[in-house]
Amino acid sequence: MALTTDEQAMRSALQDLAGGQPDAPVDRLDGVRRRYRRRRTAQSIGAALGVAALVGGGLTVASTVRTTHRPAPVATPPAQPWQLSWPERSDGTVDKQRVLSWVHQVADDDLGHVRWLYDATAPNTIDKWAILEADYPSNPAPIRAHSLFTVVSHDGGDSWSVQTHEPPAVTSPVIGVADQHEHAVLALAAPNVDAVELVKVQREDNIESEAFPPVGNGATVLTSSAALPAGSVFIRPAGAPSMFAVLFDDDAQVQGQAPWLSSHPFRVHGDHPFGTMSGGAGGGFTQRVDYTGTVVYQVRCAGTVPLRLTVTTPRASQDINVDRCDGLFHSYIGPEIVHGQKLHTEIGGDQETLAVIEVSVRS
Repeated sequence: MALTTDEQAMRSALQDLAGGQPDAPVDRLDGVRRRYRRRRTAQSIGAALGVAALVGGGLTVASTVRTTHRPAPVATPPAQPWQLSWPERSDGTVDKQRVLSWVHQVADDDLGHVRWLYDATAPNTIDKWAILEADYPSNPAPIRAHSLFTVVSHDGGDSWSVQTHEPPAVTSPVIGVADQHEHAVLALAAPNVDAVELVKVQREDNIESEAFPPVGNGATVLTSSAALPAGSVFIRPAGAPSMFAVLFDDDAQVQGQAPWLSSHPFRVHGDHPFGTMSGGAGGGFTQRVDYTGTVVYQVRCAGTVPLRLTVTTPRASQDINVDRCDGLFHSYIGPEIVHGQKLHTEIGGDQETLAVIEVSVRS
């Protein structure tokens, strides 16, 4: 049947309206799967000591912004208990509504408690960045997921790559985000931090550190000639006793165990090791000891300090505060124990803290 004049006009108008719209993102299904996998990973972190890392999931969105979202708030409200209380750092070069439209495609239209931490062109680059925290609906309702979003544009703000991560601890002094295929890291520092360094943790008992350029407007960018391996790259205020995992895209932080978690400390003559644990803080273990002497813990960790060990024997109980998580092994002396007695150790601390703990009896 031939189209009427009105039908032709209607179709022509619809075609004109839709002509500038982009195709649907080609990775939408992969993005849904990654978000599901990321939520399941976060939910599976239990009390048992296991391999864990700061979940750094992400998704690169490959379409232009959608136009169906209602305007979202762009002001920075007071921090929620789970949010960083840092002030917003801005230079006016980032279109917040455009950023939020891209974030909506990764998370949900119903973003709440949107708190902006950084929206500016990164120092000594042409890259525009936005870092914000927000919540959105999760399962089962009415639970809402909490996330840190790191969003970067390399083309002047036309298109953006969005990464989603578990919110960092509110005591974190610095956030590091990997970019440009893991060759660059943007560091966003707390207001009282004026010097930042990158730390690479080696399989052996050593680390390699590199200073960032001076912090400007709360941020600094370091570019490495070599790719930065997820799980072994950390960031901290210069010389600090704690360091924090750099956030990587595509869940790279939780894919496999970092090699340094399989390392062993140098042992003093007379030490009799009887157990080694590695992974995230939390949980505990009980072990019957075949030696008589002093319990010694050698701990190598990366993350928030203190990492607390609560040690119990039939005759004593002792709390040990691991006050350095700098990627090196440090020794801590525990109570005396007798052959055949049971030793119980509880590991407490931030679950994002990674550690290798070797237990010995020194005779």
